[in-house]
Amino acid sequence: MGFSGLPRRKYAQQEKHGGRKSYLYYAERRKLHLERGPTLPEYASNTNISAASVRGKWSRFCSQACQDPDTLLKNLTAPDVKSWFDWIEENFSGSIKAHSALANYWRTLKRLYFIKNHQEMEPNMQTDCRNYMNVVSRRMGLRRHPLPKPTAASDDLLHFLVTHMAHCDSVFADEKQRLYVLAGLNLSSISACRAVSLFDTRHTVNLQPDGRPLETSGPKNPSNRTKCESSFKKSEDEAPSGGSSHTTGKDTEMSELEETDLDDIFSHHSDLETASDVDCDSDASSVTDDGYLEGDEETNTILWRHIEFYIVRNPTPGERHILAAIITLLHTKGEDRKPRIKRFVIEHEENLIFDLLGQLMALAIDDDIFVATMKDVADIYTVPIPAHRRGIQMKIKRDKLDIPIFREPEHTAEGYRTSDSQPLKSRTWSRNLKRLGIRAGQAQNLTQKVLRRGGINAINNQAPSSVRDQVADHESNAVKYYLNEVVDFDTAAAFHKRPSNEIVQRELRSATLLADHTAPIGLTDAQSRKISRDPEVRRLRRISRGLTARIRAMGLTIKDAAGTEAGEQKRRADAELNSMLTCLRDKAKERNRKRHFRDTDTAIFNQQYEGTSGAASGDGQSQLPRYYHISERAELVRLLCYSALAETTEDAHHRRLEYVRLLVRWQRRKESPRRGKQAAVSIQQMPTPTPPKAEIIPERYDPLQCPFCLSDLRLPQVDRQKRKCKTNKLWDHVEKIHCQELAAFDTGNRRCGICSIRNIDFLPSSRNEFKNHTQTVHGIRLRP
Repeated sequence: MGFSGLPRRKYAQQEKHGGRKSYLYYAERRKLHLERGPTLPEYASNTNISAASVRGKWSRFCSQACQDPDTLLKNLTAPDVKSWFDWIEENFSGSIKAHSALANYWRTLKRLYFIKNHQEMEPNMQTDCRNYMNVVSRRMGLRRHPLPKPTAASDDLLHFLVTHMAHCDSVFADEKQRLYVLAGLNLSSISACRAVSLFDTRHTVNLQPDGRPLETSGPKNPSNRTKCESSFKKSEDEAPSGGSSHTTGKDTEMSELEETDLDDIFSHHSDLETASDVDCDSDASSVTDDGYLEGDEETNTILWRHIEFYIVRNPTPGERHILAAIITLLHTKGEDRKPRIKRFVIEHEENLIFDLLGQLMALAIDDDIFVATMKDVADIYTVPIPAHRRGIQMKIKRDKLDIPIFREPEHTAEGYRTSDSQPLKSRTWSRNLKRLGIRAGQAQNLTQKVLRRGGINAINNQAPSSVRDQVADHESNAVKYYLNEVVDFDTAAAFHKRPSNEIVQRELRSATLLADHTAPIGLTDAQSRKISRDPEVRRLRRISRGLTARIRAMGLTIKDAAGTEAGEQKRRADAELNSMLTCLRDKAKERNRKRHFRDTDTAIFNQQYEGTSGAASGDGQSQLPRYYHISERAELVRLLCYSALAETTEDAHHRRLEYVRLLVRWQRRKESPRRGKQAAVSIQQMPTPTPPKAEIIPERYDPLQCPFCLSDLRLPQVDRQKRKCKTNKLWDHVEKIHCQELAAFDTGNRRCGICSIRNIDFLPSSRNEFKNHTQTVHGIRLRP
């Protein structure tokens, strides 16, 4: 029997397009591949951005040397690279601090050379340039050793979680975003994952591997492509008729950066479907779980399909069932070259603040992902499992499988809230971690790598090396870069043959040993005045005010001038002013924190000789319980931080049920944004808010109350009924905070919120009709 390499059956794809292609089709394909050259690997977005940065430096260097960047890169020699290093030394001394930055420039330049010439640089040339790079690095005085890398252990994670729940005063879009931070910290710590495994790491800028902007208008050589297409059409027309020919003029179209699947480029399809295809489609519409771990290949984030909830029969007769879950991390660094899938089993933790399973279950209940009807979370542990089964799985609705677990806040017609479909961006997650680290009193930034190093060090020497490498996504020779720099062993105790003091060892390896809640996080009044009087700030402010006066002289508002020349100038001037203010403020805040961590410890030590106790008395101020605008958060803080531990298994179970129920209610609430400097308010000065009592909802309100805040039941009662001091303040509040909600009335599909909470269905046809209705019915006049 001979083997021809043909498929055993004629698939539907071949049937739709008239069978196999003519030999002329693949001859033209081969010609196009020869013209295109080698296929480049798929680089990550950050790699392309780094290439764009180095290409910009290379272009500026070539412009000063009166050379063409591409020509010089094509004919690159060692003296050219050395001259480029001299140019970097002259222009970037002081801004480059570490030798690793200069080495990264060199690696990127070698990659640009490979992309341009389709071959690696000669080894002798690489050695010569690398040696001169080291000489330049020494002349610039670059730091060759890395900075200390903090590693977050379990005690450090507890410090971050308590700070986030009890002491963080940040206002999120809604409390679901605050719960995301709680669950994200726990999940990142136990899985030791990168941000790419959980969040959206895409960039808004699309660049080619060589750093150039992505060209979407057409191919690089249109004339050659047209010639090939016409030749291909002519060859197909001259081909003999039969099942082996296929006439189309679009089959030669190819992607500019990569070779696409040749079977996916056809632009016309047959209207006939086979009976098997129809059966599969009808069956797929009724199932709830398709069994695949693949998800949204565009965002590459963790979805609800990647978590499987199981109810396992308790081996002890008469005891409640056990709830557990399997979390799948599908996306890792370098997954295009070497895919790695990791799956973790999680269960309830005794300390509820670490209970990731309870937090994910609360998120799942609020997102309504389960097919089964769940009246209460307690029903999970008492569901009757058949005698022939050891457990059951909680199936997820098909339309919920591809919804991200962590989602981005966005402005919608319903206000600023968590999106229904947009995944949480890694930039948003990084900002949340940085803000939490500052609030926790960390001298260094809190990043995802701090949590990742903590997870890897926790399992090191506890699990087999194969498991450690699987969790770390690295080979054994690379895991050493994640290990704690403080040796995880008391060598002095072993040498002197004495028992090790584990308390001292644990404390000195902790990332939060020197955490200080009293470290300044803002600016002083003197610093604010100094920034306002900065000459550059005053110049930019004069330009901005002059453009404002110019726009008003034209009879336009700032909003109406958008899109005009004056409006664009105003937008750019405001952006430059805000950038300058942000830069000056961040530098001043950083100086304040560095000065605090440099001088405070010495002041604390010297106060024993001075007889003062100022530092000691100020240490506990930040630990006082805060006043929480949302009652559910206050109850959660009491449950997690101030309540006694459960003494029996029954008490622990009821405590866990109360915790999950609170999380479900809590994430549906939100705080109103607080403007300006806030005075510190403790729980001793203001009572804890009580749940609102049922009351009659009036029809008319105070003219200075916001109709959107009144109808938002997620806000606390005090914030809903808050009065503005002036009518103009109310109008500005509505048009700035609720601009998206106000604009939604122009569609004619948004109902009056106040009427909705009174069970009245009123649908204004336009924004003006809503304003008229609000004034005549509810007594609140909005800006005409």
